[in-house]
Amino acid sequence: MRIVVKGKAAKQLCKIEKSNRALAIRIRNKIRRYAADPQGRHDVKPLRSGSVSTRRLRVGVYRVTLVAKEEVLYVLESRHRQGAYRG
Repeated sequence: MRIVVKGKAAKQLCKIEKSNRALAIRIRNKIRRYAADPQGRHDVKPLRSGSVSTRRLRVGVYRVTLVAKEEVLYVLESRHRQGAYRG
């Protein structure tokens, strides 16, 4: 599955990387592992408020919002859990 990181998510990942490089690497690795095997054992759950294909990936205290369409995985956001579910 191909990974596409949207502008907002890219900006958020860069901000995380500036403060904690190891965490940013962990987030990227988890996204890659999920893209390689979506049916595998990952901490991924569907979101109630989004479309059917909107999911969240848990990486420590961070939540990554994903949308899987056909063979493309779109990364929409990467936020701390306190603000991840607010509009």
